[in-house]
Amino acid sequence: MRPLFARSRRCALEARTEVAIENLIVKRMVSVGCVLAVSLAASAGAEHNIVIPHNFRVEVRGAVMRPGPATLASADAHFDRGVEQLGGPLEGAYRFAAMILRLDEAHPVSLPCLSPSALHAAQLLQDDPTLTNERNVIDALLAGRMQRVLAAERPFGRLGTDRGREAKLQSGDVLALPGRSQRVYVVFADGRAEALDHRAEWTVKDYLDALPAHELASRRQYLLHYPDGQAAELALSAWNRTPSAVPPGSMLAPRNVCLPVAD
Repeated sequence: MRPLFARSRRCALEARTEVAIENLIVKRMVSVGCVLAVSLAASAGAEHNIVIPHNFRVEVRGAVMRPGPATLASADAHFDRGVEQLGGPLEGAYRFAAMILRLDEAHPVSLPCLSPSALHAAQLLQDDPTLTNERNVIDALLAGRMQRVLAAERPFGRLGTDRGREAKLQSGDVLALPGRSQRVYVVFADGRAEALDHRAEWTVKDYLDALPAHELASRRQYLLHYPDGQAAELALSAWNRTPSAVPPGSMLAPRNVCLPVAD
């Protein structure tokens, strides 16, 4: 009996390449008198499609054992998998502030304003000793070239908040895991951000009262941005609900689609 490979060479199979998102779509093709062969198919809707994982690289920064690049398969493309591949988080890692940072190719290099989530991410990076050297990432956030993608799906402080495995990654993403923050950030009407020391019992009202009222936007315009990137309405009225303490690493910012860039 002649080797299967020799028999396979007699098969005239046409192979064409198609890239569907991040996977290669392949189709099993059988030719009369030939062994089963596998070739790249031109149609994503072909029968017997098989999805082959496509490896890609991300950068992991911050409070992890070995910060640096990580190579992931598309099937493992989650925040926690990238951190685990580099030894796991350090003891002081602030899991609720975990962030996925992604280049936003749709925006121009310079914008007149930036999103609150990008400003919040930049503040957290600037105040963390393990991330202060990431100047290129911070500059990209402040220039609107990079955006924060939520690494969790549920609001801060609720059961099931740690949902990092459900956040899909893309090639080129930066996974930043800050240490536990000791600040709360308040954004003025002109886009400047003030970092205040976190105080365990302070509510939203306490942080706003600590700053000059004439530099703030209307209090009813403010949203509370939690460390995980989620935003919530403020409860400033007594009839609304009992005010709760603000978690460390949070940011109070006006309800704008994008904030003016501070000089």
